[in-house]
Amino acid sequence: MPSSTATLRGARAKASGRLFENILSARCAREGIRFEQLPSGCRWIGKMAVPAKSPFDFILAKNGRVVLCDAKSLDATTFTRSACKPHQIESLVGFEMSGLTAGFIVWLREADQVVFFKASQLKGLAPRCSLKVSDGIQLGSVNTLTLEGLLDGEAGTQRKL
Repeated sequence: MPSSTATLRGARAKASGRLFENILSARCAREGIRFEQLPSGCRWIGKMAVPAKSPFDFILAKNGRVVLCDAKSLDATTFTRSACKPHQIESLVGFEMSGLTAGFIVWLREADQVVFFKASQLKGLAPRCSLKVSDGIQLGSVNTLTLEGLLDGEAGTQRKL
């Protein structure tokens, strides 16, 4: 059974994650970016529904450009691979290898910075290493956040059919 401290820490992390997702959604609405959150899935085994792992959380789109991403809110100044689930990294790397922009939008709360890291950066990270703010695409602080650069700049380039 988890200690009360661990339970409290987990509850704070969930609340922080929900807050960050709400901030992202509101920012997308203000910037005219289509924001779609993937629902939590389940698969059926007989008559019983079993939770299924979602490959990532969000699809962002504007002007024919798409970013597939997962949002993370961390009480840290760096981003480590252990902050992500392996199946999410693999899924996002697969999309990135297909020519889409895919990765993690991370709120590093101790640094008060929101940064986009490509999934391939995380996959290629050596054990016990971490990514700094300067390693990713800086999107601003949580109060000055803008997502336009992800969908207008080099990070959001895709071939048009």
